[in-house]
Amino acid sequence: MLAAVMPIAASQAKPSTLERSLPIHSLWPHVVLMPRLSQTQAPTLEDISAAEFVNNGLAQASLGHNQNALDFYSKALKIKPDYALAYYNRGNVYAKLNQYERAIIDYDQAILIDPDYSEAYSNRGTAYGALGIYRRAIKDFTSAITLNPSGDAFYNRAYAYDLLGEYDAAIADYTRAIENNPAHSAALFNRGHLFNGLGQHQRAIEDFTRALALRPDDPDTYYNRGLAHRRLKDYAAAVEDFTAALRLKHDDADTLYNRGYTYDLMKRHAQAIADYSALLKIEPDHSAAYYNRANAHYQLGAFGKAVEDYTQALALDPSDANAYNNRGLTYEALGAFDRAIADFSAALSLDPSLVFVFGNRGSAWEAKGDLTRAIADWKQQYNLGSRPDWLLKALHRTGAL
Repeated sequence: MLAAVMPIAASQAKPSTLERSLPIHSLWPHVVLMPRLSQTQAPTLEDISAAEFVNNGLAQASLGHNQNALDFYSKALKIKPDYALAYYNRGNVYAKLNQYERAIIDYDQAILIDPDYSEAYSNRGTAYGALGIYRRAIKDFTSAITLNPSGDAFYNRAYAYDLLGEYDAAIADYTRAIENNPAHSAALFNRGHLFNGLGQHQRAIEDFTRALALRPDDPDTYYNRGLAHRRLKDYAAAVEDFTAALRLKHDDADTLYNRGYTYDLMKRHAQAIADYSALLKIEPDHSAAYYNRANAHYQLGAFGKAVEDYTQALALDPSDANAYNNRGLTYEALGAFDRAIADFSAALSLDPSLVFVFGNRGSAWEAKGDLTRAIADWKQQYNLGSRPDWLLKALHRTGAL
């Protein structure tokens, strides 16, 4: 008697993280085109000249001429060494060039000159975050929030908490960012992603749906909402979302894999095979796709094709005990009992905790006519605490229990 084929583990369906990154605008908040002057202070010629250099720098930066922008900001600082805006904007260019240490030095100077410069705190926090110094980043984002609670620092602090694994704090800050800006699609996406990871799938779906209303052409949001629907066992909705994602990004391997896996859960194995086959054209070394396609072939009774795919999966991942077990079941269905027994033995050698394999091997021994070895394997599974009805019946039938 064949034991049930072990399905692929749900944990192999990995969520996308393509959108989980600090947004570009966190490095480029609004900039002031003139120096900060008190209402009673008249601008000097030096002020005006320095401001012109800063404006030229902003223009060059907007065109992507970063070195020219740096030169203009440096010229402004030669004329006006206490010009916080010039340090701030030069820091932005260094950050854009991934020269975060130099950016931090300039933000330091901007803050030293103007301790209330909330944007400088926020961008210095972003630079520290890019360097992986998340606690220092959080400190700067907190300073920015204190100075300007309506800014984007809540989102950036949330992301830093997210990377540190402090999910409650991250969700609280994403929520504040959304309250400040209900159209903040990145905050909605990331909060939804956290809700998904925490098992709050309905709340994740709500966030992804709001994000899609703002950004309807984003395949990653459809993909992640599809994962949430599947975890709630709403397979039809999951397939609909994965299909929408594929319309926007037709060759995405993760989406093909997950739609195929969802089709398997719906017992629509032919459609699952089509998705795994499309995936394998993109990633020929995707062992899980071969394994899943083999499972689908087995369910459809295409045992020869199943053996081919399990064999390919094992060539790519020789440590996959489940693949050996399932190929063994397939060989048994084909009447190749010696090969089945060899595969079951290989599975147990790799992972002795797969106690159901003892029962499978026992069934192969019985089919081969060796009842003594069959009973020994069945008793081994029984003694290890795995006692399905078919095993109890087999032991009673043979007088072993």
